[in-house]
Amino acid sequence: ATSCTSCLKGSYSAEVGASLAKTCLKCIGGHYQSEAGKINCNDKCVAGSFSSKPSGASSCTSCLKGSYSKEVGASLATTCLKCVAGFYSIKAGSSSCYNCLKGSYSKEVGASLATTCLKCIGGQYQLETGKTSCHVCAGGRYSTETTGATSCTSCLKGRYSAEVGASVETTCIKCIGGHYQLEAGKLKCNDKCVAGSYSTETSGASSCTSCLK
Repeated sequence: ATSCTSCLKGSYSAEVGASLAKTCLKCIGGHYQSEAGKINCNDKCVAGSFSSKPSGASSCTSCLKGSYSKEVGASLATTCLKCVAGFYSIKAGSSSCYNCLKGSYSKEVGASLATTCLKCIGGQYQLETGKTSCHVCAGGRYSTETTGATSCTSCLKGRYSAEVGASVETTCIKCIGGHYQLEAGKLKCNDKCVAGSYSTETSGASSCTSCLK
């Protein structure tokens, strides 16, 4: 021979003076060799990819969109796990999934689009990331945002609301005359003005006015 033949990509041989093609060994699973004529397959598949065994891989296969793998040197497709609900991955070969932002949620498993995360509707909120549902605003509170509220707004002092999941501020009703509400975010205005004080009917009072001397 006037020259030697290189082992193919995806294979290697550490033997000097080799005379047989079978001396070239396939890379084991989880490894690859992108060049011909090499003496090892030391390159491991990065997280988010794998090569089957014995693959003789010249490159690794990426996990699909909507899935991920944290394992380095993975040799099985099952290493790629679907993103759980509340998370998504937009590109192949991901080592982790993105979480839905505060004020949004997703019930879809294996999501591959950010638009899978739906914004909380009015009357609901979500304070945390990566969630599968939104919370309903409690009585005495409301959220008007249709863009994904992260919290609910309390009815002002002197007002109240018994409605759960309220989406408009007008749900907060002013306390009637003779009553008051000292705190924000309350369900009722049961506190009556004590003798010697008053509150007018349309005031929405947070306290009562004392009678003059």
